[in-house]
Amino acid sequence: MGKTKIQWITRMALVPSIIAGFIGVFVTFTSLLSIRPSKDPTSELAMKLQVEIEDSNTLKTKYLKYQEYVDDIKLELLTLKTTDSTTEVGAQIALIHVDIVALSSRMKSLEDALLENPEKALAIPLMRKDMKQIEDAHKQSVATMVRSIDRIYDQNKWFIGTMALGLITLAISSFVQTRQKL
Repeated sequence: MGKTKIQWITRMALVPSIIAGFIGVFVTFTSLLSIRPSKDPTSELAMKLQVEIEDSNTLKTKYLKYQEYVDDIKLELLTLKTTDSTTEVGAQIALIHVDIVALSSRMKSLEDALLENPEKALAIPLMRKDMKQIEDAHKQSVATMVRSIDRIYDQNKWFIGTMALGLITLAISSFVQTRQKL
């Protein structure tokens, strides 16, 4: 009867280490299952492309508005051109005509830049936008790395705690066995 009691005590001493092992396995699996996939990069690219298209359309509509405005001013100027240029009103009209011609040439150069190479016209704003996106992506990457390191640190704490609990249980069972042998 003494030997079965010792075997029973020895087996009971192993129960805490088995429970600690199950807890460690459970914590490891739950932490591994908590990993989430990253965002789909194609959706981000589609959104960026949509924003660029909207910016291009906005720029085009603004250009068309200005072109209409210049055309309206040219039409009014042609109707006023019949006035005498020696009078004060005529001199003011002549100055306005010079301004209109200058504005028209600036609009023409803007139109040429947009129609010949729209990418070149949008290059600086696009670069600024890209730099901002790169900065945001870097910040997100750093934050993700910090969270990942924290998660690994927590897993290590649980693993080391489980191992320590197992070692303590093993030491207690070994101590009980040697005591009973004596």
